[in-house]
Amino acid sequence: MSEFSIAEYGDGQAGLDYLSALTEAVPWPQASYKPFAEIVDLGDLSKLAVGAPSAEWRFPLLEMDQRAQLRDYCTGASSWVYIRTIDDDGDYGDYLALMIWPADEQPIRAGLVFDLVIRFEQMVLQEEIS
Repeated sequence: MSEFSIAEYGDGQAGLDYLSALTEAVPWPQASYKPFAEIVDLGDLSKLAVGAPSAEWRFPLLEMDQRAQLRDYCTGASSWVYIRTIDDDGDYGDYLALMIWPADEQPIRAGLVFDLVIRFEQMVLQEEIS
């Protein structure tokens, strides 16, 4: 079972719901993870990774109800949410993150949404709750 989960900011980390357990079950995303925002060059020619982690959830195909359910978490251009996502080591972690809805969302065809990509930025790893 996929551990991908999401919760509204007001519900906190304890409110995380599996995507597959939402009213309109949302399929697992194709996820990517960046452990830092950018690499900067230092004066001694070395490199330094700086900035908060980010992630993307790509949904190749969604039904309108599934899209609408995800959109409820981000009614504007962005919203703070809690997510559980996979990192580049294959481990899941809970994060407070800024959910960013795509400005260039693909048109809906035949009641289906193709290639929806949701970004999560300024991610802060949360302590595991028991």
